[in-house]
Amino acid sequence: MFLQSFQRHGLCLTCVADNGRPFNGKEFTDFLNDLSISHTTFSPYFPQSNGMVERHIQTIKGLLNKSPMVRPKLVILQYNSTPKTNLPSPAAMLMGRKLRTSIPVARSLLQPSFETDKTIDILKENQRRQEDYCNPRRNNFSR
Repeated sequence: MFLQSFQRHGLCLTCVADNGRPFNGKEFTDFLNDLSISHTTFSPYFPQSNGMVERHIQTIKGLLNKSPMVRPKLVILQYNSTPKTNLPSPAAMLMGRKLRTSIPVARSLLQPSFETDKTIDILKENQRRQEDYCNPRRNNFSR
């Protein structure tokens, strides 16, 4: 599974996973070490530690329940092709281009655009803002 993903998208710098059976074996650890990939783990029975994935799963389940007549892979394609707030779509961030979906769109909009520096700056600013809001030591009266 991982090898196919790496063949398609290239090697990542860090692999974040729970301590489940597929991820805590010697074979998997050796595989990551051979590819110089760092491995970060969290508790498999503590879903709060993996909130982003839990939220994503909840969103996908909701979409699949709302559209029972559509093939699940098309629902996920559409979700991954939809821009989020002030960021490009997840597929566009991953592949550097917009994906063609069943919704008609002009061909000129499907051309590659590499604005990764701008996207990274927006992501860092969003993270900083979230950290600011979630910091318990923040003075709530200063803003």
